[in-house]
Amino acid sequence: MKMVKPFQMKQEIKVFIALCAFLCSGLGNLQAQDEKSWSLGGYVKYMQTDFVGKDSAGLTLLTDNLIHNRLNFNWYANDKLSLKIEMRNRAFYGEYTKLIPGYGDILGMDNGFFDLSWTLVNESSFILHSTVDRAFASYDADKYRLRLGRQRINWGLNTVYTPNDVFNAFNFFDFDYEERPGVDAVRFEYFTSGLSSIDIAVAPSDDKDNWVAATKYGFNKGSYDLQVIASWYKTDVMAGLGWAGNLGNAGFKGELSYFHPREDFKNADGVLTGTFTTDYTFSGGWYGSLALLYVSDGTVDKLSTGGTLNLIAGDISVKRLMPTRYTLTAMGSKALNPATNLSMVAMFAPGTNMLILFPTLTYSIKENWDIDVVAQSSFLELNKEFKHSGSAAFFRIKRSF
Repeated sequence: MKMVKPFQMKQEIKVFIALCAFLCSGLGNLQAQDEKSWSLGGYVKYMQTDFVGKDSAGLTLLTDNLIHNRLNFNWYANDKLSLKIEMRNRAFYGEYTKLIPGYGDILGMDNGFFDLSWTLVNESSFILHSTVDRAFASYDADKYRLRLGRQRINWGLNTVYTPNDVFNAFNFFDFDYEERPGVDAVRFEYFTSGLSSIDIAVAPSDDKDNWVAATKYGFNKGSYDLQVIASWYKTDVMAGLGWAGNLGNAGFKGELSYFHPREDFKNADGVLTGTFTTDYTFSGGWYGSLALLYVSDGTVDKLSTGGTLNLIAGDISVKRLMPTRYTLTAMGSKALNPATNLSMVAMFAPGTNMLILFPTLTYSIKENWDIDVVAQSSFLELNKEFKHSGSAAFFRIKRSF
């Protein structure tokens, strides 16, 4: 059995600070009620994950655990100036954590301009990690808004795939991160009217090839909300178009983005990504949607088992929201009763012939208490047969405050 080395004093202090953050979550809401100029909220979650795979020895089962705490702090200096700071503290332990080399180091990496991510305890069997994913000041006037700091800039209009989201592309499979990542940026929004606005944002970087600067003009035409985007995206220039409206009684949304390398502009090949989504609410309370994603440089070749598992857990970029050229996603959900909701996502990649199923059952025990049971299963065509290539089952309980 591996002996865990004792923590040094410096590490003990870090652990103590992190544990205090966990404990103060239970008091934050009571304190916030006494002060109208500030608020403190968040949640505490526990999630158990069971991974099921198959190797030469047969089926394998790995179990992992996560304790996840979030703190959301807001301070309102007056009716125009405010400050928001939000952080997440996570403790990982279990068999799967042990098997990922350098997992704590990976978690501790921060891709922002400022390093606001810390791995407080980094052992093979236990990792304690904290990160600040929101830290910005906001000045809100009648006609404009100015924000400075780590914030979420969400320009996507769709639920699953957002090719217009040049600042904050996210992994749809990471369901435990509802808030989605933020970016260190300066953002200025000017509201030209009640139905139109100009949005300008710049996210700097120490690396000149990682700067992102973009402008968006949003407006309304008939029954549609439209937006056009121009961006300096890392080593590319980018142009985007998005819309949201209705076709009869059904919703219809879409996003198109084209990225072209700045160097050797005439001879280089660009990348086109696009998504089209329609959704409809049926009688009886059923909601359904159908989405198609296209990535021009995505693959149509068969994937390996490892490739599918990496897809579910891997990083995402706005240029490559999926590694496949075509991805078709069907979603359905229904509230079975006021406390229970059932949903299913089925994702299929033609040509590559990859299938991912993503069912979720949510139950509200009482106010501020929720239970989720989630599964993610992938299947691949191997030797002209669909075969199971890996699954994960999640049980999560959440207490909000």
